[in-house]
Amino acid sequence: MIPGINSALSGLRVNSAKMAVAANNIANMNTPGFKAATAEIQSLPDNQGAVTAAIRQTMEPGAPLYTGNPLDTAIEGEGFFPVAGPGGKTGFTRQGSFSMDAQRRLTDVSGNPINPEIKVPRDATSLAIGRDGTVTATVNGQPATLGNIQLANFNNPSGLLSAGGGLLLESAQSGPANYGAPGTGGRGMLIPQSQESSNVDLAGEIVNSILAKQGYKANAKMVSAASEMAGTLLNLKA
Repeated sequence: MIPGINSALSGLRVNSAKMAVAANNIANMNTPGFKAATAEIQSLPDNQGAVTAAIRQTMEPGAPLYTGNPLDTAIEGEGFFPVAGPGGKTGFTRQGSFSMDAQRRLTDVSGNPINPEIKVPRDATSLAIGRDGTVTATVNGQPATLGNIQLANFNNPSGLLSAGGGLLLESAQSGPANYGAPGTGGRGMLIPQSQESSNVDLAGEIVNSILAKQGYKANAKMVSAASEMAGTLLNLKA
C-alpha cells in the first residue's frame, strides 16, 4: 500500500509541475522572443512513480513581427544575442527589442548590455541595424559605424538554462557558445525593425493544462482511497 501512495504522491508532484509550466507558457505567449518550456518526466524504478527530471525550453523560432522601431531586431534562423548578464556571466537571448541605458549602451529588455558593447553618441541620428549586424548612424552629419552585433550558437541549444526574463545561460548540456557575425557558421541573419514573437502554441498548452489537471485529480483520488483503506485496516487491527 505504501508504494501505491508514494506513486500517487509522485503523480501529484509531476502533474503540478506540468500545470505550472503550461500556465507560464500561456502567460508569456505575447512576450517577444519567449521560448515555451516543457517538463521532462522520468519514471522511477520498482513502480515508485515518476519525477520531473528537468524543465527544458523549446527553441523553435517564433514568427517575425514588423514594428518599425530601428532598435528592434529579430533573428532569422539560428543564434542568440550575447549580453552581459548579472554577476558578470554572459547571457543569451532571442529578445531583440533593444534600447539605450544611461550610458548610451545598447541593452536588451532587462537592461543587460549587448556583448560586445555598442555605444551610441548623443548627437547620433538615423540609427539603423543591418541584416549583418552592423550598427550605423549619422554622427556630425557623417555616416558612421558604431559597432557590430554578434550572434552565438550552440551544438545543443535545448540544453541552455533559463535565468528568467528571457535570458539563457550556457551549460554542460548546451556546450560552449560559438560566436560570429550573423549569416556565418550556421548563424541566422537579422531582420531589422522587427521582433520575434513567442513560439507558444496556445491550443497545445491548453490541452497540456487540461491533461495535467485531470492527472492531478486522478492521483489525488488514489491518495484519498489509499488513506481510507489504511484507516480501515488500522481500525480492524484495533
